[in-house]
Amino acid sequence: MELTQTALPEQEIALLNDLARKWKGKQGNLIMILHEIQNHYGYIPRPVAMNLSNVIDVPLARIYEVITFYNYFKLKPPGKFNIAVCMGTARTGSWVLAAAKPASRN
Repeated sequence: MELTQTALPEQEIALLNDLARKWKGKQGNLIMILHEIQNHYGYIPRPVAMNLSNVIDVPLARIYEVITFYNYFKLKPPGKFNIAVCMGTARTGSWVLAAAKPASRN
């Protein structure tokens, strides 16, 4: 399967170039760049990862290796709401999750 380069707006390319310059030659630069991308978008968009690969000359497979290794990085945009359910010793949260799962598929 051949991957095609996804065109990004000039503003997004400028962001990647700025990040590459900022972190060039520093240890852990890929992780730091990915952190800044995640903070900017809320996740790591595939077109951005593909372009980042070219900008910093790192294979796309290496970028995805880092993204999928660390739990912090997300490959999908975040939902509108973030809900946390306590699953403490009382175990009352399990019924909330059971009721919420069918509703979340709408």
